[in-house]
Amino acid sequence: MGSDFSSNAPAVYHNPTVQIYMDPGEVHDIAHGYLLRYLGMIKDSWRKIADTWQGDAKTYYEGLQGEWNLAADGLFGQTGVMGQIASALNLSWNNYSEAKWMNLKTWLPGGR
Repeated sequence: MGSDFSSNAPAVYHNPTVQIYMDPGEVHDIAHGYLLRYLGMIKDSWRKIADTWQGDAKTYYEGLQGEWNLAADGLFGQTGVMGQIASALNLSWNNYSEAKWMNLKTWLPGGR
């Protein structure tokens, strides 16, 4: 009675009695949240270390941290790449769900 993830639908959990369908955008949002928390923990750890640095080491770190922040915002920010991926996944899922429902209605008695 083990469970496995279907290779053709990674967002679907299969088991003999239960199937849970998840919107791919929702899966992305959950993963995105975990990533942001983890990266925040790393950043906080580095900040504690960097607070002990002085002079050139501190200046060099601050420049690199600025570059990191800019790159992270481009990836994880509101208009970043990850947000665009989430939007595309949500739109694709909605379109797929709507098309699937319309197809199903075609074959239902009375076209409910």
